Amino acid sequence: MEIINENKLYQVINRFFTDPKNLLGELIQNACRAKADKIDIIMGKEKESGIPGENTLYIQDNGTGIHDLKALLGIAYSDWDDSVETQEPAGMGFLQLIASACSVKVESVFGSLLIDCDRFLHNAEYRRQLINQKQKSNLTRKGTTILAELKNPANQYMYFDQSLYSGFDAKVIINGIRVEPFTLSTVLDQVKAKELPYKLCTFQNNQLLISFSGKYNYPYSSKRINWYGQFIPYQFTLKQGNSINIYYDVKNGTPLTPVYPDRVSLAKDSKLKEFEAFLNREMTDLIKEYILNQKLEDLNGKEAMVSILHTFYNLCTEEEARQMPWIPVMKNAFDYSDYSDEVLMLKSDLNGFYFCTDALHADSGYRIAGEFPLSVLRVNASYSPILKALGLKEITDLNIINNDYDTIILQALKLKVSFHTNEEMKCEIKTALICDYSNDFHVYGTDSADIYRMFLQNYYEIIGDTDSFDSIETQQEYALRDFLSEYEKAFSVINFRNFSFLPNFSQVKSICFEGKSIQIHYHDNTSKQYLLEAL
Repeated sequence: MEIINENKLYQVINRFFTDPKNLLGELIQNACRAKADKIDIIMGKEKESGIPGENTLYIQDNGTGIHDLKALLGIAYSDWDDSVETQEPAGMGFLQLIASACSVKVESVFGSLLIDCDRFLHNAEYRRQLINQKQKSNLTRKGTTILAELKNPANQYMYFDQSLYSGFDAKVIINGIRVEPFTLSTVLDQVKAKELPYKLCTFQNNQLLISFSGKYNYPYSSKRINWYGQFIPYQFTLKQGNSINIYYDVKNGTPLTPVYPDRVSLAKDSKLKEFEAFLNREMTDLIKEYILNQKLEDLNGKEAMVSILHTFYNLCTEEEARQMPWIPVMKNAFDYSDYSDEVLMLKSDLNGFYFCTDALHADSGYRIAGEFPLSVLRVNASYSPILKALGLKEITDLNIINNDYDTIILQALKLKVSFHTNEEMKCEIKTALICDYSNDFHVYGTDSADIYRMFLQNYYEIIGDTDSFDSIETQQEYALRDFLSEYEKAFSVINFRNFSFLPNFSQVKSICFEGKSIQIHYHDNTSKQYLLEAL
């Protein structure tokens, strides 16, 4: 009794294939499995009269050819030699072509065959006649030629980026242009030319190249795993980051499990876990070996080195983390930008520092600008245990002691600092600007010139709510207008906006009229005298 409905299976076979663009790669891989070292392809150009040029697919190789029609037309059948069978081929590649075409003509060692694709998929008797059709074999013939009339334009059955066919050892020519190879040897040459640290190792009897990615990461995230010529995308985990690149050249066995039938992704099974564990260990060793032989100034002079060290700490053991002398830090704990610059510091230079894991805010909402009296570093939260073990205290909270509703507060900003050890201390910032997410801002200080400078030098950085209906620039313009109004009231200074014709008018502190001349005093304690006629 049959337990598989053959007719139904052939009728829905196209649903097994995830993307029509994978078709050309399947045919190239079949040619390579037949030991071809040259593959000529014509896509979307007229090859034979009667077939629209844009729907033409033509492929010719010089491999060992097809001997068995059952292997060509059946499901999960193949007549590959033992070296190919270790790849565990699905035996469905040619069926994707039949499901995508109106007609297919094949010439090889078995002879010649013309397939009406629709009849083949829907008529069991027609399939049997084709498979049992007597052929005049030509054992002296070399290679296979396929000519197909596709249902849609040929460009829908191939990748626009033809470099995705560059992983095969065979010479691949598409519409007269050779696809430049991107194999292990070419990648290794690139790494050496860029003088990037690298490591060439072996996982499950296949070579694995691991290297630093340099200033710019390789545009090859989709080419990290070469599965017998076909690239399988592999995305690094968050812990692995993007500062390291790999090229795994699979030519033996099945060290991973591609998802059939297209093999465009990897199964998340025990093989993948074993591969990632091996990869993480080798990445850690490569980074450690390189960094421990560098000087601090050399490391900080190289872009991507901070992210490389992040990768190390994400993957290493606790003992390796303890032994690593460098750690990535942000030196400005009051930087509220989305991307804060990080540098590497020696752990031995951290004495006297405090640290935090987020940009510091007062009362959980106020951004702060001013000279904070403590030396505070900002670090990734994962480094908190390391710094605590080194004796550094983590600042967990800042609270304002002298809250006030006025825009300008004529005293220093007084703060209570809380630490992870449940200790507290008080400190003050002589001149400070604070602003919350609703743009409620206050300026603390005792000197009018310092208050003025503090606001003008820092309001662009800490004022502005991205969730507001107004643009950041408009919000800052409103804040500047409000500050100047309050400043004029607080210090009884002139409304300098009425004297915009004066040189450097925005810095004017006072104006004195003396006969036909005018004396202008500025906030930097300089003054200038002008004739009224000249102004």
